[in-house]
Amino acid sequence: MNKILLCGILAAGCCLSSGAQSKINNAGLLRIDQFHRLQAELAENAPARAAAFNAQTVSVFVTLSEGATASDLENWGATVIDVAGDIVIVSLPLNRVEDLAAQDFVRLIDFGYQAAPMMDQARKFSFVEDIHAGTAEGISKAYKGEGVYVGLYDTGLDPNHVNFTDHQGVSRVKAVYLGRGGAVSSYDTPADVARFDTDDRRESHGTHVLGTIAGRTDVSGTYARAENTSAKVETGNIPYYGVAPEADIIVGCGDFDNASINAGIGAVIARAKRDGKPVVVNLSLGHNRGSHDPRETVNKYLDSQAKDAIIVVAAGNEGGSQMSIERNFGAGGDIAQTTIVPVSSDPNRPSANATAKTIYSAEFWADSDIPFYGELFLFDKVKQEKIATKSFSGKSGSFTWSTNNDQVFKQYFNNSSVSARWGVDGSTGRFNLSMDNTIQAVGADVIFGVYLESDDAMRINGYCDAYNEYSESEVRFANATGLRPSITGNDNGSINGMACGYNTVSVGAWVSRTMVPMLSGRMYSYNAGSGVGSIAGFSSHGRSGDGRMLPIICAPGAQIISSVSSYWSALGNESNWSAKADFKGKTYPWYYMQGTSMATPFVTGAIALWLEAFPAMRFAEVNQILEKTATKDAYTATPGETDKWGYGKINVLEGLKEAIRMNASVESTLADAADQNLIIVDNGGKQFEVSCAGVNNLSCKLFNLQGMEVAAAGSADDTILLDASSVQDGIYVLSVDAAGQKLSRKLVIR
Repeated sequence: MNKILLCGILAAGCCLSSGAQSKINNAGLLRIDQFHRLQAELAENAPARAAAFNAQTVSVFVTLSEGATASDLENWGATVIDVAGDIVIVSLPLNRVEDLAAQDFVRLIDFGYQAAPMMDQARKFSFVEDIHAGTAEGISKAYKGEGVYVGLYDTGLDPNHVNFTDHQGVSRVKAVYLGRGGAVSSYDTPADVARFDTDDRRESHGTHVLGTIAGRTDVSGTYARAENTSAKVETGNIPYYGVAPEADIIVGCGDFDNASINAGIGAVIARAKRDGKPVVVNLSLGHNRGSHDPRETVNKYLDSQAKDAIIVVAAGNEGGSQMSIERNFGAGGDIAQTTIVPVSSDPNRPSANATAKTIYSAEFWADSDIPFYGELFLFDKVKQEKIATKSFSGKSGSFTWSTNNDQVFKQYFNNSSVSARWGVDGSTGRFNLSMDNTIQAVGADVIFGVYLESDDAMRINGYCDAYNEYSESEVRFANATGLRPSITGNDNGSINGMACGYNTVSVGAWVSRTMVPMLSGRMYSYNAGSGVGSIAGFSSHGRSGDGRMLPIICAPGAQIISSVSSYWSALGNESNWSAKADFKGKTYPWYYMQGTSMATPFVTGAIALWLEAFPAMRFAEVNQILEKTATKDAYTATPGETDKWGYGKINVLEGLKEAIRMNASVESTLADAADQNLIIVDNGGKQFEVSCAGVNNLSCKLFNLQGMEVAAAGSADDTILLDASSVQDGIYVLSVDAAGQKLSRKLVIR
């Protein structure tokens, strides 16, 4: 997930009422702080620009109060973009957010966080080629994703690439949904799709991802293939195609603020529902801000959408970076401290210079609403002492510490500031300290740090995340000589904050190839791990806010060759491409990329094949399949790396066989003919009303797909109330005894 499109530093000066503040998350409050500061500066120094600045709009997540509806927001004056349960994405002027927060029908407002984008050998290792051919043992036909929709939200999408056509050259892209500022523009006819070029000529991430999911098998062109340690150039069908090459496609693309992303996802899923097609949605994007908690608004939104789709999310590419810390405080209280410093392995990058400007966020989250307290400090590495401090305490508060208001700060830093806010987050109920910092040291001797203290037992997790094209590996938690005690960061909390929902499939990456052939005849060599079969060093992992280890599965993600955008300005000389094809007077390229962004679409494509076999499948079944069929080998058992793999390496063939078995188990219940009078009504909350007109003394039993009874109920009349609230989401078989007559129905519980 290379950091791009990220917002700048947020400073202080907020004048919100305390009631409204309590409904807005810290990311939003810091954004409003910046707005008020710049508003005042423009009014004084550039009044001609003030009106346009004051009119800027923002898209936010609104969680409604009980009994409220999206109509309340519309009547108030907000523009409703998407609705998922009690969470509504709206657009409104930034200067009206406080007024909206003060309304009784609003429970919470969440600004979210800026996200960023996160195969031939891959198919071979996961048995996809045998599935496409229909020759694998245990399957009776070829599976290629026919009848299934695959969707995504990404950037740099070229939807008219030849890779996304069918065998006759007709586009398989059913619609493009362009997200800008939280609003979605629809291109949902063949003519509309044909006239859409790309959302961003500086990127090709989405075209590559989509090619891995659903690239066509028989595109004729020129390609390079590996032959031992050299590259051989040939003509014919390009071998770098996708896992579900006959699936239909719905594209979401555009801005990477969370409101645009989720509105785009909503549009993709709504189109699939309208067309009556099963859909799997790929999110090779994310961020390392926020609580990493499934209760966070964005994760709750994705979980809500997962009732109608399977959502697959990249784990992140921050493996090996020291961007997270975790400290368990004892019952009698404890202390912890660390410094935050820029770092780079590339001497040509500005962050290798200790005096370069670094723009980043840092957050510290308790595991409950109990506050911690402490101070921010400047530490002199030569004197080995703190030379300035700024304290925080209490249930909530904020300050800005900068070169404008502190002489010591000004002595050691240029045009620098630290904007801090602390309080209880409304969505998760967890106390947190959040900062947006711009740091530019005069010299290398003084660094910035954070001291935390608590009088209560708690777990505190910290995350730091660089902005403005700095990746997380360029800002880290570090100890300092003479600072005791002091904590060094690690990658155990590097999991993507958007991959922590209860009902999303999080994906890490392993190495399926280390050399890439090019049309020039050269081989590009790079090993992201410890050789073929090993975990990729960049693959993120860690504990979610509620303690689950993520990701749940890994797939090939290193040196993946796929289609790239024909508009991509950074593509370079075609001799460095791995393949090319001419189509309708235009040349379309293939190129290599790596990351969990590349592993995620492999899993998405695999799930599309499974959906072809089992269209009613949802996350619960996918999770069961992954756990039961994942490959475990010497690499997944490597000491010190077992937590990085989840269930192991995805085995597409064994997963397909399990999906076929699950579907057969469900379908067998539909063959019963004696159920014309059986009626099942979903009353919500996993409560069902089961009735059979004219038959008294009803009883029923609920079985999972393994044949285990999980719930039962009975009644002396013709109606039973079945409570399935203790049952996990998934597909079940309901067996009803109607006066000795056995009736069966499939029951989807969500």
